[in-house]
Amino acid sequence: MLASDAIPLPGGAIAYKVDEARVDKFFSALSYGIIFKACGQRLPSDYTTWHIYHNLYQPNESPQAQSLKQGLLHSYSGEPPECLQFGNVKTLNASIYSAKIFGLTGFQSSITVVHEFYGVFRVTSMLSKQY
Repeated sequence: MLASDAIPLPGGAIAYKVDEARVDKFFSALSYGIIFKACGQRLPSDYTTWHIYHNLYQPNESPQAQSLKQGLLHSYSGEPPECLQFGNVKTLNASIYSAKIFGLTGFQSSITVVHEFYGVFRVTSMLSKQY
């Protein structure tokens, strides 16, 4: 099943098609759980969620979109500044999965969750507050 839609890439790597809607549902649920674990409250209903997959190959992605993704990854690469420390989440094994949360406490702002798997696969979840 995977091999039928495989896309050979330079250097011998192979890209596979991903059901992005299904992956989006997973990362939305994971983000909501991380938020709850950080503050003990559910994400309010006035937030919308979207995800940026930094390691997924997009064959028709423009150089500008690639640059934007890399810039976003760089912007959220460190620890949140004190004013944006929404909360800390200790994961069982940070070498497998870790998460950082950027945002004002008490749901006073939009929230960004940076997920990292095995130190390589990165996803930025943008939880935008609707004003």
